Amino acid sequence: MGRSDPPRANAGSATSDGSDAEVRYRGIFDNVPIAVWEEDFSAVLDLLDEIRAEGVVDLSAYFAARPDRLADAIRRVRVTDVNDFSLGMFGTRHKESLLGSIADVLLPETGAALIDQLVALWTGQRRVESETVLRTLTGQRLDVILTVAFEGARAQRTLASILDITARKAAERSAQLLAAIVESSEDAIISKDLNGVITTWNRGAERLFGYTAEQAVGRSIAILIPPDRQAEETTILDRIRRGERIDHFETIRRRRDGSLLHISLGVSPVKDGNGRIVGASKIAHDITERKRAQEQQTLLVREMSHRIKNLFAVTNSVVALSARAARTPTEMAEAIQGRLSALTRAHDLTRPGLIVTPDAITRDTTLHAIIHTVLSPYVDARREEERTRVVVNGPDVPVGTNAITSLALILHEFATNAAKYGSLCLPTGRVMIDCALDGGDELRLTWQESGGPALQEPPGGEGFGGQLARRIVTGQFGGSVAWEWQPDGLTIRLMLPASRLAG
Repeated sequence: MGRSDPPRANAGSATSDGSDAEVRYRGIFDNVPIAVWEEDFSAVLDLLDEIRAEGVVDLSAYFAARPDRLADAIRRVRVTDVNDFSLGMFGTRHKESLLGSIADVLLPETGAALIDQLVALWTGQRRVESETVLRTLTGQRLDVILTVAFEGARAQRTLASILDITARKAAERSAQLLAAIVESSEDAIISKDLNGVITTWNRGAERLFGYTAEQAVGRSIAILIPPDRQAEETTILDRIRRGERIDHFETIRRRRDGSLLHISLGVSPVKDGNGRIVGASKIAHDITERKRAQEQQTLLVREMSHRIKNLFAVTNSVVALSARAARTPTEMAEAIQGRLSALTRAHDLTRPGLIVTPDAITRDTTLHAIIHTVLSPYVDARREEERTRVVVNGPDVPVGTNAITSLALILHEFATNAAKYGSLCLPTGRVMIDCALDGGDELRLTWQESGGPALQEPPGGEGFGGQLARRIVTGQFGGSVAWEWQPDGLTIRLMLPASRLAG
């Protein structure tokens, strides 16, 4: 809404003598679509003269320090006439309700604008404009532009125009609130034109994608899209041009550093004042953690299934090994019982697996102790000939609480496969484990099987157990693992930072 000056009569003809000028003035005054008041400031000038006589120089500071004198000045302003538009604006049907004192339409915040008017009158200015607030006679707050023009030798016919900007100010506040919400959002909120050029970029987008607003605005949205997903943007823009919304579209986007992240994307058309689609707004929510949790859940389910299958297979192997060596049913039962007890102890080391439980192991141990615990179900220590089935050579290293379960799980996978398919499924089979420290911190563990079934060819693909072991070795420990399939037995080479094990 534009600003309007109050209607002004010619200074020499703005009288009540019934002249043509007065008639024209009254016609404008009564019919202009803005609130216009005639006010008498002559008594206010009398007060200002008294204050000047007191030696006051800074009138603004004077009124700020003397609210009682400001209140006196307000009481001296007399409203002598208002136009019809003022009645509806201020909530009354009767002109008399607004005549008299202006105090009935003032709010505490109006004080600054009134001081501006008084200072203008004090310094001889004839016109002053302020953006301020008033209230209707029903108590409704009005945001207004108040323009005051002092007419007459003693400002006895001052004209005040009051432009209602309440709706505009409400829209501005709403826009400011919306902008604040957008700017403080944890989600990335981006707008772009129909050519895919970024036009706005909030702080959430800065945090999520790594570009500042200065680096992103004006560039193509393609900077966020991986090469293999560029066609998505064409599809999105086509749908936006048709006026369609896109909700909860899960995809992958690229950060400034090149890393990829999973996001849930919502896209809406942006229209101009004529309803024409001119662009799109995007809200991107990072769902990387949710995706990771889903993958973790899938992995846990697969691990559970894998362990159950392994448990039956290993138990069957334990029974078979015990049956081959036992001479009596009692001896066989004792051997099975001993091996199953050892299997339970080994399983306890791997039981937390990928799930942290309150009863997880809470004390440190060593590498050799874990190896012997995990492989003890396959060795009957009471029989001399079986004591060499598993041999561990090389230096021992400490294993901290945080690494015990993961390391035991890796070794458990090696041992389980050996019991199902490798050297430990036969009484003559052996496992030789050599430990060595390279460069002080690099632990090299070599798992060598022999005496098992002849291996004609490597397996067709890596099973879940191998995938699980590789995931732990590379992801948690930052190491490496490799399998070498040879006719006389499997060799596994495991490289781990010793500091990661101890920590």
